[in-house]
Amino acid sequence: MKLGIICNRVSWEEKKLFKEAQGKNLNVHFIFVDDLQLEIPGSLSYKADETIYLQRAISFFDGFYITAALEGRGERVINSLETAKICGDKILTTINLAGKNIKTPLTFITFNVNSALKSMEKTGFPCIIKPPIGSWGRLVALIKDYESAKVTLEDRETLGNPYQKVFYVQEYIPAGRDIRVFVVGEEVVAAMYRYNAEKDWRSNLAIGGKAVSCKVTSEIEDISLKVTESVKGEIIGVDLIEKDGSMYVQELNHVPQFRGVTEVSGVNVASKIINYILNEVKN
Repeated sequence: MKLGIICNRVSWEEKKLFKEAQGKNLNVHFIFVDDLQLEIPGSLSYKADETIYLQRAISFFDGFYITAALEGRGERVINSLETAKICGDKILTTINLAGKNIKTPLTFITFNVNSALKSMEKTGFPCIIKPPIGSWGRLVALIKDYESAKVTLEDRETLGNPYQKVFYVQEYIPAGRDIRVFVVGEEVVAAMYRYNAEKDWRSNLAIGGKAVSCKVTSEIEDISLKVTESVKGEIIGVDLIEKDGSMYVQELNHVPQFRGVTEVSGVNVASKIINYILNEVKN
């Protein structure tokens, strides 16, 4: 069996995956995004004849189109193009979850400044505005009042790319922390609390959020597996937030980082991923 790990660079996660794969006598190597050429019609110029591919590209668009090209020639990619399409776009994620009666924060999608302002009045201030596509908390803003909302929206309408001009407005839940759950296959392997970064309302570890181990309760397990199934996901990061005693799903990540959850939980997430891949190929 051959495993190709598609990535931009060899980070902590990729090193762990490589080590675990070698330890299980799996033929594994890296496929770097910048080295690829896509021939249409046809296939990737890369001819390594992998049995399976693990998508770890940082850019949503890079990963999306590489996965499309691989699946187009009949290759097996984790996660699939269908999963990436839903998880990589916050609008599609929210629509999908709502259709499955899964709780999410109150959310509006609008297409001009005036409509966005009216939506913010319905969510109440403070509220959050996010780009439909993006990660690591980039371009996510906490809007504290009407005046700051107007300025922020006008700036994005004037300077932003087309995705920034579609306004994703969401209620702000002041919990001070969220929960990142890591799902592999049909197993919730680990979870962690992510506390807000110092002098910041966001909890992303990439910007200084603090990770603390979180016990996987039956409620966390049930909702995380339901969400993962709803997007036909295989390796998924589920972001939950607590409100009035209930769990709400904020976002999904189909190329989740796992260093933080590995370190605080003690769970060897890389091993879980490689074992899952091996079982998938056997089946």
